This record gives sequence, structure tokens and C-alpha cells, in this order.
Amino acid sequence: MSSFANNGQTNGARPRAPSNTAAAANGKPKKKKRRKNKKNNSGNQDQGQKMCRLHQQGNCKFGDTCKFSHTAQPTSNNASANNNNSNNNNNNRQQQQQQQQQQQQQQRTTSSSNSTGESKVESRTTSTTLNALSNSPFSSLAITPELKRAMSDVFKYQNMTKVQAQAIPVCLTGTDILAKAKTGTGKTIAFLIPAIHKLQTTTTASSRQGTVSILVISPTRELASQIESEAKGLTTFLSNISVQCVYGGTNVKKDLSTFRSLNYPDILIATPGRLNDHLENHGLNRGCSKLATLIFDEADQLLEMGFRPAITKMLNMLPPKDSRQTTLFSATMPNDVMGIARFALRTKFEYVDCVGKDDQGTHQRVPQFVTVYNPNIQFEEIAEVLTEGMREPDFKIIIFFVTARLTGLHAELFDKMGFPVVEIHSRKSQSARTKASKRFRDNKSCILFTSDVSARGMDYPDVSMVCQVGLPDTKAQYVHRLGRTARAGKTGIG
Repeated sequence: MSSFANNGQTNGARPRAPSNTAAAANGKPKKKKRRKNKKNNSGNQDQGQKMCRLHQQGNCKFGDTCKFSHTAQPTSNNASANNNNSNNNNNNRQQQQQQQQQQQQQQRTTSSSNSTGESKVESRTTSTTLNALSNSPFSSLAITPELKRAMSDVFKYQNMTKVQAQAIPVCLTGTDILAKAKTGTGKTIAFLIPAIHKLQTTTTASSRQGTVSILVISPTRELASQIESEAKGLTTFLSNISVQCVYGGTNVKKDLSTFRSLNYPDILIATPGRLNDHLENHGLNRGCSKLATLIFDEADQLLEMGFRPAITKMLNMLPPKDSRQTTLFSATMPNDVMGIARFALRTKFEYVDCVGKDDQGTHQRVPQFVTVYNPNIQFEEIAEVLTEGMREPDFKIIIFFVTARLTGLHAELFDKMGFPVVEIHSRKSQSARTKASKRFRDNKSCILFTSDVSARGMDYPDVSMVCQVGLPDTKAQYVHRLGRTARAGKTGIG
């Protein structure tokens, strides 16, 4: 565009080539035609040259699907030479891709020969988890060898966290349990290991046909996907156990197709809304008639998000509590959680406190500041706060908004302003949210623009600042947002 501006073209139209103009003036149609053909060839040549540098070097991750959207290479005037170079680059790229594929195949073969059937699970180990490790090894548990092997070979853990060391032995006894535990301390493994061990040792694959044995309720899609990933990791060496995850925002027909192909999964992870839809309208209540274990994860968040009516309806459609084991995990224990516990758990349940009464609350140890401003200067105020937070080395900032639309608006604006934006909210697809979550978790020097979908259950390491734009619905939600920083002995501000 700069070249057009230099030529005095202010209307955005492409300037006509002087050579074509001269040819038309001299009345030489053949030459004009040749010029036109040459121009077409040049156009094809330009298209072929609009490759990213990585693509020409054979290292572009998009491979043959690359749309040449990266930095364009300068266009040469010699068409034949450029075509030859392009062909050579394509050949080199194909050779490099073949070599990479061969190396990957060799790595897969080696891995398969070392541990047959082992799957790769993306690690979510954070500083919070490492800080919560105990001296109790998984090898000391009375669980199946396949689960121990999964913990050592797939998850690469030898010792349990404190939550796991306290909760797993109690769950293995078969009693109902109400556990208080912080996010990121290994709760998922703590409730999955006993349930899977019980499933493997007390049933057979044929006896489980057509039924769901383990049902896990999660408040958000992100948490449901994380639980699914860890369940699949734990069942790496238990090929007869199937896992499925269902949540809102996806095609119901795909859920039903997987139900049919699996004849219902052994382990089902679900969000309340989608679960009730299947229970009421698609016959899942019959599939849960022999439910052995019911698990509620982040129970306090389930209630804060307004799921109490859905939970009550769900429990009325599931088998009675005396016929199953129920475990309920929560980071806090408000009265609402205790009410659900009395409704869902059997009379004699065990209470496991993995936090302790002396644990200082987040709001008591994190420095907090408040800014009151005119709405007309909100963008400037936010930019000033973020700029201040970005002075911290390897900063990681989470900024919360009260709605998904506000989150998207601010994320788009600040991205245009050059801030390192990562965006998560309910209007994003699940795949986009998963990629954004991974990007923020694995990198530094970035800012997460999010709604309350990230306020609970998500353990992002080393968050240096939490900024809240607008007041949350409750005091508890304010504390939960603030709790994304100053974790595992680290510092942070809010």
C-alpha cells in the first residue's frame, strides 16, 4: 500500500503499468497481448512466491495446507529462475518432511517397544502440585498394578500429593466422602484412582455392557476436558475401560453416536446441563441404572454457578444414594455445599479436610488495590494497570470481565494495541479455549482476558497479577478470582 501512496493513488485503486499504457498508445495489440500474458505469468509467479520463509525451508508446521499467510519473500523478475527455485524448495521441503516422518515413526516404534500400550498424556503439573507433594508413594496403595504403572510411566509421579494421600485410602474403603481441597493439588487423581480400582476389581467388561459405572460432574467444559484427559491416562493399561466426556456447546448427535458405539462408556464426565439433557431426553437414565460411583468436582463452584436446581433434578433421575458410592470435592465449604452433601451422600460419610483451619485465605495474604474511574476512560485505566503489571519480569496477568461480550471486546481492542493477549470466554469454541488455556499455562509474558470460566478450577502457574474489571456477583467469586495468583508460596497482587 505504501507504494500506491507514493504514486499519488489515494482512492485505493491499483496503478496501471506504464508499459501497458505505452503499448496501447502505440497501437500494438499483439505486444499488449504478450504483455497481458506475461502479466498473468507474473501473477502466478507472485502467488508461488508468497510463501513464508519457514515453508520454503521445509519447516512450516502447516505443511501443504499453508496458505502463504506469513512474511512474503521478495518477488524476482526472472520467472524461470524463480520457478526452479520454488521447485527446488518444494523438493527439499518434501524430503525434510519425509525425514521428519521417518524419525517420528522410529520414536513411536521405540516407545511402543519399551512400554506397549502406553499413551502420552499432556502434563498439567504446576508449582502448586509440586508444592503439595507428600512422602507417600503410589506403590504403597492397595490398587491394581495397571494404575500404579500409569502413575509412574504416564504421569511420571512416584509420590502422592497430600490430598491424594489423605483421600484415596478413605475412598478405597467404599464409604462416601466429602473432601475439602485446593485447586491444583491433585484432586482429580484422588477421586479417579479409587473409582477405577473398584471398577476393575469388582466388575468385568461383559457385566458393564450397556451401563455407565462412574459418573463425574464438572462445572465447566475446561475442567471436564481435563478430567477426561487424566481418566484416559489412568486407563492407559486398562484397555477394557472406556471414557467419554459430554458438555454443552457441542453436537448432541455426536454424543449419542459415541454412546451407541461404546454401548455407554464405563466412565462418563459431564457438565450438569448436557447431562440432564441426556438423562431426560435420550435414555441415559437407563444407562445409569447400575451406577456404582458418583463424583462431584468443584462442588462449591457448581452451586455458585446456579446449578443447584439442575443437581437436584439430576439426583432424582439417578439411582438412590444407598446403591452407590458418592464423593464430593470442594475448595470451600459454605452452607450450600453442606446442604448438597446431606442430600447426595449417605448418612455416614467421611469428611476429609486437606486444607486445614490454620491455612490463611487468599484475600488475607495478597496485596489488593482498587481504582474508581469514569467509564469514559475505562480503556485508558486498564491499559495503565496492565502496563504497570508488565514491568514484572516474566509477567503473567489474568484480567476478569463480568460478561463474555465485554471480554471479547476488550481482548480484540488490546490485541490491536499490541498487548500479548490470550482470550477465553464462553463465546469461544471449546477447541479455541483449550488452545488458549494451554498457551497461557505454558508461556510467560502474556495476559489472559477471560470471563469467570477461568475463575475456578484452573491452576495456571506463576500468575503475577489478577485484575478484575467490574464487581463479581458474590464475595466468594471475588476471592476465587483473586486466588489465581500467589499460589504455592509465590507472590502476586490483585
